[in-house]
Amino acid sequence: MDTETRLNTMQWLEGVDYITSARAALQREAAPENAFLDDLLRYLVLGVEQAVKAVLTFRHVEFPGADRPPTLYDAEGHVTLPAHFPQASEIPALFQRFPPEYQLESVWEQLQRLVTLSEDFCRGEDADARTGMLQAILDTADAIARWAKAEIEPLNWDEDLVNEALRRNAQDVLIHLVIWVSMNGDDWRYAQALCVRLSSHPNPVIRGDAMLGFGHIARVHHRLQRSIVQPVILSGLQDPDDFVRGQAETAKDDTSLFLGWRYDR
Repeated sequence: MDTETRLNTMQWLEGVDYITSARAALQREAAPENAFLDDLLRYLVLGVEQAVKAVLTFRHVEFPGADRPPTLYDAEGHVTLPAHFPQASEIPALFQRFPPEYQLESVWEQLQRLVTLSEDFCRGEDADARTGMLQAILDTADAIARWAKAEIEPLNWDEDLVNEALRRNAQDVLIHLVIWVSMNGDDWRYAQALCVRLSSHPNPVIRGDAMLGFGHIARVHHRLQRSIVQPVILSGLQDPDDFVRGQAETAKDDTSLFLGWRYDR
């Protein structure tokens, strides 16, 4: 598979983040209103579509709407929805874009369950009832995301792919690469260098994931150069972005647990 195809595929995998974001948003909202719930369903359907597309791309299968999707992040690193994204009432039909002949037997029943659930959701008016339905949709979307992850692992990343993503500043790719390399790479020094480099990226999501990467390296390899990495983590703890600070806190905990590092604060 050439670099361009792999970059596209990793970009599609970015859609899985929508599922995670939707669950976190729903957990934070004490009394969600219908408009808010509609927006979450829009996140979920994009996440599911992108996860399924990723698998089909690896299988070299053509499918409707195979054009390169829009990036999920704008220049400032904020998550965005494409302007043409459908209304909630149009969403059930989108789950039917992947018929059985695409050899999706292992996930087809879950896709059909999403059709039924989303139809009921779109007909509903009571916010409490719709919240319960959305939880069921989230659970099903999670199952599809796990299926997609299992289908494409191990991802065939290499240094050429990393360098190409860095050269392009392909943010939606870098977000996944830094986590993937830190969790699955054999060379801990290479993973460490990538995390250090991306820890100062303008996109706070990438900075935060680079911080999280330090924790993964500590857990997987039990190796990090303290003189290089600990100052980066300490800097992350002072980052102006909440997400980066939170991930730096996780890196601090992981390096303390797995490497025995001590922090003054």
